[in-house]
Amino acid sequence: GCGQETTIDSFQIFDGPDLDIRLDTSFVCIDDIFGIRNNSTGDALEYTWTVDNPSAITIVDANTANPRFTANGPIGDYIITVSVGNPVCDAITQEFMIRVSEPPTVSLAMIEDFCEVASFTPIATYSDQSFIDSVRWRFPAEANIQTSTEFAPGTIEINTPGMYQVEVTVYNACGNQTSMQNFQVFDGPDLDIRLDTSFVCIDGSFGRLKSSPAVK
Repeated sequence: GCGQETTIDSFQIFDGPDLDIRLDTSFVCIDDIFGIRNNSTGDALEYTWTVDNPSAITIVDANTANPRFTANGPIGDYIITVSVGNPVCDAITQEFMIRVSEPPTVSLAMIEDFCEVASFTPIATYSDQSFIDSVRWRFPAEANIQTSTEFAPGTIEINTPGMYQVEVTVYNACGNQTSMQNFQVFDGPDLDIRLDTSFVCIDGSFGRLKSSPAVK
């Protein structure tokens, strides 16, 4: 015969992506750097990482298996997305929620001074309360309550004259802040005054008034 010819064509069956990815954490503070843990399997995997707000979270090496992220703020909840595929298999997408926070702030409004009895409702201005883990109020021992963990602790009453301080502290995983105000409950006048006499003649004189000490 005239002979033969053989043609060989090679091909590959790719193992598709089997994702095993998680963030190092689901909560970070502004300026924190975080990464991922990636134990995914598959052939020739290609990664594309994105964030729903690219200015809030910066991605370093967005096309690698193990990128790094920097939280720039502002505070909020953001979604990090990864798309993983290879030249043959369809990509698989996975999303991760990340919360970016910062130390909370609080400002306690001025508390007026009182005469003899104090009855007031302390007012605090908070940063975003959904980013505050806890709050703690501290009141004088003479008050009707000494502590509270409520954002609005209600009416405070003090029946003893003196100098006092109210303090409120807010906390989260990024830090804490305290605000305080001083006020005074004054001792009111307790009068003990009388004339030396209740009867005088024209051109007569009478003695000084007797009075109680001045209240400070």
